[in-house]
Amino acid sequence: MSQGMRCAVAAWMVTLICGVGSDAAAQTATARIADFPRIDGTFYVVEAIDGKEVPNALDRSRAASRNQGNRWSIVPFEREVPAGKTKLALRAIQASVMPAATIFRSVFMSGEPEVRGTAEFELKPGQMYRVNGHLDDFKREVWLEEEGGPIVGSKISLSADPALVKAMEGASFVTTNLRYNGDWISDDPAVGLPIVPLGARIKVVEFRKDRAIVLIDGRKMRVGIDRPSGETIQEFVARITSPDDPRPRLAALPDDPRAAVAAGRVLQGMSREQVVMALGRPRVDQVRSLEQTEWPYRIDSEDSEIFLIFGASGRLELVDGSRKARAAIFLGAPPPISMPTTTAAGAAASAAASAPQ
Repeated sequence: MSQGMRCAVAAWMVTLICGVGSDAAAQTATARIADFPRIDGTFYVVEAIDGKEVPNALDRSRAASRNQGNRWSIVPFEREVPAGKTKLALRAIQASVMPAATIFRSVFMSGEPEVRGTAEFELKPGQMYRVNGHLDDFKREVWLEEEGGPIVGSKISLSADPALVKAMEGASFVTTNLRYNGDWISDDPAVGLPIVPLGARIKVVEFRKDRAIVLIDGRKMRVGIDRPSGETIQEFVARITSPDDPRPRLAALPDDPRAAVAAGRVLQGMSREQVVMALGRPRVDQVRSLEQTEWPYRIDSEDSEIFLIFGASGRLELVDGSRKARAAIFLGAPPPISMPTTTAAGAAASAAASAPQ
């Protein structure tokens, strides 16, 4: 090989090696950011990168959820972004395709809780990030965090209404969805009425004989006993409230029961605790102990009752009622009616009774 040919080959190899190195450097000079969509309709997303709007999980989920009633079809989304200093527009919103937690706020409060803003972040090459936050009428924040790690940069925050914060000082939390009619919340929950969502803040203003005047997220309402059962109004209020926020417990549930609770409905296989979270406790005069296997609930639109029946496993196995009532209480299409499992003794007795004589 001539000297000139050797030089040409050497130059080509240098170019090739340098090119490979440049491509590798380009590949590692990016990071990835995932949006955080939650099945209850709360979204933490990237809206824009360096001033340019980008697709996100909220847009994709809304498009996928059209014509599907009140249930989200969640579409996760993540994108590649330049490493180094990058301006990101972040947004947190509790959106309304699943309206159970937002109807109350949209009618009586300030609408869908939301916070958004733009900040500059220093992103590490090859690192995975996630948008996250906290969102209610008292605390609205959105931030960027390393996946499974610390918060990056500063939080984007929106101050709560000082008058609302002051009015709700010393408040507790609602531990179940509560059904309301106007300003009235009864101890006899009626499926089909709108709900005050689990986790709303509640503060007692005054106790009366069988009523209590309360503030719920700043709105004046009344709670009380319609069906005398021996339970006092103080006991009723204590039963539906807690000083501890129940929303982390809700967030820890699997997707399907979490979606049912957020919608104020049920699914087969839900536990007693999950059903109470979704529908409220059944009437005390009818269900003295939650260990009972049959729970009646009133259907507001029909002025009739429906019966939830729990099997030996403690899970919801049968919902007995009219087709319209079953449709009102189930999340999605009601399953076919089938008899629940029984105890071993009951199964043996049933088998003996049906055996040929």
